[in-house]
Amino acid sequence: MFQPLPGWGRFTLKLLLAVAVMSAVLLGLMHFMPAWDQGHMLQRFLRLGVLVVAGVVAYFGMLALLGFRLRDFNRKALN
Repeated sequence: MFQPLPGWGRFTLKLLLAVAVMSAVLLGLMHFMPAWDQGHMLQRFLRLGVLVVAGVVAYFGMLALLGFRLRDFNRKALN
């Protein structure tokens, strides 16, 4: 039977909080952007690029604020 190791609850909570912040940032930005069928193709690509960069910054920025490090993905670090 699966027994989660100590620290998995906190790890999951950090990930879920970062996803929630990223989602809020993306939805907030999309609220102010024009519809996707408006504008030339270059404008659409630029808007998409802004969303991607904002999402990455929001997600990893929130994880950094929560004290998350890349080594936390290592299974051995949770022991």
